Amino acid sequence: LTAFAIIAYAAPPPPLPLPAAFTIGSLIVSPPEVSAGEMVNISIRVNNIGETAGSYTVTLEINGQIETTQEITLSAGTSETVTFTTARDEAGSYLVDVNGITGSFTVVEEATPAPPPSEPVEPEPEGKTRQWPIFVIIGAVAAAVAIPLTLRWRARRD
Repeated sequence: LTAFAIIAYAAPPPPLPLPAAFTIGSLIVSPPEVSAGEMVNISIRVNNIGETAGSYTVTLEINGQIETTQEITLSAGTSETVTFTTARDEAGSYLVDVNGITGSFTVVEEATPAPPPSEPVEPEPEGKTRQWPIFVIIGAVAAAVAIPLTLRWRARRD
């Protein structure tokens, strides 16, 4: 045996591909205001930034209650837009949460036309105007000035 040896290093194994990793963003709630019963579209973009295919579950919550879920499978480096459609019958604001990304929409009541007046209102004859509000205002101003002056005069006299 000798003191010399041949040492060879093996090449490191190739790195393993990164597992599927997902990011979400670009939440769109359209339209942001609807009438009762009208449809609202809620869309979100899901990206697979990993190096392998994988599945991801998208959950839609409205006002803290799970509305629906959808599972999607994405290849490595791809993205997809997931769209949900919903409607509400009660007026109010609704908070939308899709896997932690939030938005909102508002349901408004349909405007009801004002009922027609029961009797037509006749215009006042020309030349006859209401002047009594002017006299009330003038009288109130005169009283506001006269009362403190009278009290001051009496206080000096005593």
